[in-house]
Amino acid sequence: MRVVIIGGVAAGMSAASQARRTRPDAEIVVPEKTQDVSYGACGLPYKLPPDTDMDDLLVISAQRFREERNIDERLGHEILKIDPGRREVGGRNAEGARGRDAAGHAGRGN
Repeated sequence: MRVVIIGGVAAGMSAASQARRTRPDAEIVVPEKTQDVSYGACGLPYKLPPDTDMDDLLVISAQRFREERNIDERLGHEILKIDPGRREVGGRNAEGARGRDAAGHAGRGN
């Protein structure tokens, strides 16, 4: 079974983690438009000073999600179309390449 969760910030990664707990054998793919993942929104006021790095707000990195939770987070992947009848999503990756596949996610890589 493949599960696609669109958006890899707090709610998306919470949903992906819940899916992993309930479906340990599922392939979980999370396309995220930005290059940031699972940051603590409550820390955003501290991001306002120009000398603060976004990495300071990260809760867990995309690499750790892959390695520790077997969740395939694809940073820089924007979903532009959802076709529920065909169970497909389509979009583009950070390089602008567009595509979709029957597996239900946009692009490859990341």
